[in-house]
Amino acid sequence: MHRLLIAISFLFPAIGMQAQASLKDAENHFAQEDYQKAIEVLDYLLEVSIPDRQEKARTYYLRAMSRLNIVEKDADQQLLQIAYDLNRAHIPNADWGEETRQLLDSLKQPIRQKAGEYFAQSQDSTKSASEQIRMAARSRPFYEALIMINPTHYEGYAGSGMAAEKMADPQNAVRYYQQCLQFYPPHKPAIPAPVIGEVVWRAAELLYKNLQEPTEALELIWQGEEIIEAEVNRCMFLPDSTAKPILAKFQEDLKQAGKIKREIERGAAPISEAEKQAFEQALIAAPDNLEIRLAFAERLIESDPKEAVRLYERAWEINPKDPRAALALGQYYDQLSQTNPSEATFGAAKIWLERALERMPGDEGILKQLIRICEALGDAEAKTNYTNQLD
Repeated sequence: MHRLLIAISFLFPAIGMQAQASLKDAENHFAQEDYQKAIEVLDYLLEVSIPDRQEKARTYYLRAMSRLNIVEKDADQQLLQIAYDLNRAHIPNADWGEETRQLLDSLKQPIRQKAGEYFAQSQDSTKSASEQIRMAARSRPFYEALIMINPTHYEGYAGSGMAAEKMADPQNAVRYYQQCLQFYPPHKPAIPAPVIGEVVWRAAELLYKNLQEPTEALELIWQGEEIIEAEVNRCMFLPDSTAKPILAKFQEDLKQAGKIKREIERGAAPISEAEKQAFEQALIAAPDNLEIRLAFAERLIESDPKEAVRLYERAWEINPKDPRAALALGQYYDQLSQTNPSEATFGAAKIWLERALERMPGDEGILKQLIRICEALGDAEAKTNYTNQLD
């Protein structure tokens, strides 16, 4: 470190006698381990405005080093400023470039821990509402510091979004959530992050209920469902003990997203010609996109059930592992059998619900529907089988 300080005078051109003296004073204070005095001089130097980019970066670097030496005395107030200075000091090809990168990386864990501590307190139901909001506000700059350290990592965006949501700032919460989903797929961690599913339904709920953007909310749910589906598939390669809690969280988040989606669709006006054309154009561009196809079918089921059935059947062909199309078709034929009871409608409902059950074993709602349908068809053996599964 002292070798680097001695080299400073050779690294940078003159920028004026006052700035040179200040930098030399700072170096001397640092060498004498008077870090607080070094910081005061460097603060002054940065206020003067240094035109040379590398010299300005070096000054930030020296201030960060000074702060690192006193951080334990005032950790909570110094940590973010150190990260701020190191970020501005980082020039990859500079002599200190690799060192600043390593130091920034080393700050991730303490910053992450601080963010988590404050956000956990914002979720503490024993605290007053105002105290919860205050704790969320304290967590937010730490999450934003994680973004500063690594701007293409999902974690800081997810935390910033949740903090902003707690602070009743829906616009910024949605912005952070959308960035979280944008940056998650290209930079997947070794183990899928369950927080991704929660980001989907939280953002959709804010878009729909707070920002009155139902169409954008639905689009975000489609995007999120694709990400979650990919993450569920990745869980297949993990040990059961690791995969099970992640899968359970994803399933719960998909239910929450589905609940919001159904709420939006129930409140939505009948599909317009413009909306129908938009869906058709989207399918021309991406004919095998499962999310667009399912969403289009859901919007058409009331006004054009035959076309909706065709879309659902094609969705099933595209990905028979996904139960949503089979479940939607089973429920459609089940409802149809209430107004038009026949062996054909009951039989179609039974076939599709059985297909859904294969992918959703033990689902109570599907089992109850199948028991009722088997009773209507006079299929005592199948009814007993599904009754036993329910028990």
